[in-house]
Amino acid sequence: MRYFHFTLGPVQGFVAQARRTRDFWAGSFLLSYLAGVAMREVIGQEGKIVFPLPDESYLQWIDGALKPGEPPKHGGIPNRFLAEVPEDFDPQRVEKAVKRAWRELAERVWQKDLQNHAGPETRKIWDRQINGFWEISWAMVEDPNDTGVLDRRKNWRSHYLQPEPGAKCMAMEGMQELSGTESPGEGEEFWEKLQKRIGETDLRENERLCAVAYVKRRFVHGFKDFEAKMPSGWTARGWELPKAVPSVTYIAAAPWLAETIGKAKENPEIENALWRLHDEAVALTRYSEKDTQITCVRKVGGHRKWEALDGHVFFEADLRDKKLFRDRPRAERVLNALDRLRDAAEPKRGPPSPYYALLLMDGDSLGRHMSDPAKRELISAALKTFTGEVQTVVERKHSGFLIYAGGDDVLALLTLDDALPCAAALRERYMEAFETRFQEKTEHRFTATISAAIQYAHYRLPFTKILADAHELLDDVAKDGRGRDAVAARVWKRSGRHLTWAQPWEIALRDGGVDRLAKQPRGDGGQGKTQAAGGFFYRMRKLFALLDPPKGQSGNEAIPEADMVKLLAYEYARSGIHGDRLKPEEAEAFIRPLLEQCRPMYRKTTDDPKQVYFVPAGPARYEADAALLARFLAGGGRERD
Repeated sequence: MRYFHFTLGPVQGFVAQARRTRDFWAGSFLLSYLAGVAMREVIGQEGKIVFPLPDESYLQWIDGALKPGEPPKHGGIPNRFLAEVPEDFDPQRVEKAVKRAWRELAERVWQKDLQNHAGPETRKIWDRQINGFWEISWAMVEDPNDTGVLDRRKNWRSHYLQPEPGAKCMAMEGMQELSGTESPGEGEEFWEKLQKRIGETDLRENERLCAVAYVKRRFVHGFKDFEAKMPSGWTARGWELPKAVPSVTYIAAAPWLAETIGKAKENPEIENALWRLHDEAVALTRYSEKDTQITCVRKVGGHRKWEALDGHVFFEADLRDKKLFRDRPRAERVLNALDRLRDAAEPKRGPPSPYYALLLMDGDSLGRHMSDPAKRELISAALKTFTGEVQTVVERKHSGFLIYAGGDDVLALLTLDDALPCAAALRERYMEAFETRFQEKTEHRFTATISAAIQYAHYRLPFTKILADAHELLDDVAKDGRGRDAVAARVWKRSGRHLTWAQPWEIALRDGGVDRLAKQPRGDGGQGKTQAAGGFFYRMRKLFALLDPPKGQSGNEAIPEADMVKLLAYEYARSGIHGDRLKPEEAEAFIRPLLEQCRPMYRKTTDDPKQVYFVPAGPARYEADAALLARFLAGGGRERD
């Protein structure tokens, strides 16, 4: 037996370069599908996937041996894997299988949309970009412990995308757009006719795409009937996929919409106002979210037409944006209908939160344990169990949209309130999966942990920027900065970074952590005034700056923790949030867990993996970002930017 290492890329170049969440989902799904094709080709040559263990049903959907139930709708197969293969195994057939599946899928898109629309120059661009995009690396070794061979192989990189001429794609940097024009201001006729042909839902006004980006945008329409004959004689197949992916605008507005629909079912005046908004909005935007299923909206049980409205129609700023909506008379009518809907509630409803959450999670230090062949099979089985549960946790229990869950990686979009609870629930499932698999293997047992990064971002910020920063937040802040098994959260307002908070999970979850502090009883019908409201937290920041030692100076805090609790409790009691009713012990009970979250800690381990202790993350200081995060979450981000 020999060992076959495989990887497919470029991951960032294909997945992360996206103008919409739909493009991002499509890139993740297609990369996973092509990796699945590679795995299935390995199996077709009598090979065995060693790590990570794939979901058998996923591979069965790929080769047409369908199992009962819903087909996969998100990426679930990593782009890198290890297989045990026989002596006569042919790696070239795996590479050919991936390229054939990609080319034939792209060809279906061409024939459906461009065959009778584009000329020879566009076809030339198409072939060049489709045929030359993927970078496939593989290596064969005799030693099962040689886990670094693929990294060494990738250092011999021989695949480079060549500079391209002409006007460039708006989604993928450096790639020529399909009209073949030399200047960005040209090619209008090509794209206007194509937009009319395929519809403005898939191609927006003035949008210019390269071949690769265009396939990502349009492949779902022909994926159900897709077939491609593979080198080993089996046939790769597609299946029905959702035609729409929830926009970040819709995800941000989802809790507000769900609550509005709930009130409309109880109040005829609100119901009539919601129908008026619906009628005006459909004339402006159509049903752009008709295939969207966000649990908090769907479980209310309202009319499906209400649930399908474009997320932009719930935000005044968008309706006033002349660039976003050029049909000003219709946009004004929608704006007036939105005002009437908010006025119909008593008291008047506030606006929806303009923030959504991006959750990125990754297992800690698995590579070190994977180098031990005795652990490899157990780790693969644990990861398979975990990934099989992720979709339920994200979508059904926390009103999110899962983009990717494969191996020890998770990427999802969530509402503001659900991100932290969802991350904590996924961590629990991850650790349980490993504990279950290793419970009888005491000699191989280790404590499996997973870290998380949560980006709370205004929906108008570039999605690619938020995603790129999420990786830095996860790797540099949660993992390196807090010692792994940690969570880091960052708030992005339209003006830029607003705050960053991070703690080891054990500390972050004590007494409910920041999430509990953000859910203190609200006294104004949900408009954001809470026990954690007012300018109190900003005064905390000033107090910390005054009392903490200067940055870079080591040593203990300027005053003992017990005294800091009393000082902040006094400030909190006199803030007026509770009038004159708050007792000193009640104020201290609120401040004490809050102050614990304001002191950044670092997780340290010993030779015994179950012995963990915490030390200050750098000089012993208090940072008010935990308090500001609690305030931000409590108010739904509705404070002034």
